[in-house]
Amino acid sequence: MVQANILVVDDELFFRELYQEQLCAEGYQVEVCENGDDAITRIEQGGIDLVLTDMVMPGMDGLGVLKVVRSLPNPPEVILITGHASLESAIEALKNGARDYLVKPFDASELRHLVKTCLDQRRLLDENQQLKSQIRLFQSGQALSSLIDLELLLPQAVERLLRELGGGTG
Repeated sequence: MVQANILVVDDELFFRELYQEQLCAEGYQVEVCENGDDAITRIEQGGIDLVLTDMVMPGMDGLGVLKVVRSLPNPPEVILITGHASLESAIEALKNGARDYLVKPFDASELRHLVKTCLDQRRLLDENQQLKSQIRLFQSGQALSSLIDLELLLPQAVERLLRELGGGTG
């Protein structure tokens, strides 16, 4: 199984190293950024499954990172971490698409559990999408196989192929 790629974003070196150490010990691939702008640049390159970001940072804060990430195609999951927790900030994070919210200080096992749960949910959602796509493809194949008239078969086959590929011309 391919291990998940996690991006840790925190302006404090201590926390970047702490998260990296904990997550590497679990076998995850971990990259770090010290600010939101660098994080967005890295995320846009692709290959990140989960972003752990501090809520309060100079420049682009964690909510800013979250909002940009959620606007990208196939965005990674985001967990916001803060030492300045309030009910309002938690609600704001979740309303903007954060998968979860973690309050400092926290137990290392809590971090590991939250990351594992988040990645498991993402994997299940991805598998569900893949299964739905396979079912649509199977149903299209069944519909095409029932056509006897060759003059109807070709236009139907092209239409279904374009729908599956998401294209508009062929």
